[in-house]
Amino acid sequence: MKSEQYIQISYLVKVVTGILLVISICTAAFLLPESNFSDGLNLGVTGMLILFFIVLFPVVYLIYRRMDELQRRLHEHASVFTITLLVSISGALGVLQANQIIPLFNQVWTLGIAIVIWATALSFFDKFYK
Repeated sequence: MKSEQYIQISYLVKVVTGILLVISICTAAFLLPESNFSDGLNLGVTGMLILFFIVLFPVVYLIYRRMDELQRRLHEHASVFTITLLVSISGALGVLQANQIIPLFNQVWTLGIAIVIWATALSFFDKFYK
């Protein structure tokens, strides 16, 4: 029983660490234009942020391939729920923005919304299997 609990806690730590890393990167992306960095350093940091997001997909895919069947199933449920809800939210926001009811906003916010929905959905679907 303790080994199962240890695996669940270590898994939770991995998920939370990943979420915090992406949130930190998003925060850096927002703060970068307001920084007093030189143009060269600003361009370098921007390039590193873009590289991070390009490398994110293959790394997540490799992690997914190493998961057991239950973890894959949980992530699949959470991902389908997240994409469906995110498409609905994005469509509604797009209509509101096109009609100038709300102002345009940076797409990094969409990433943040997706992460919050996914993490919430993952914890919600995890309860079905316990």
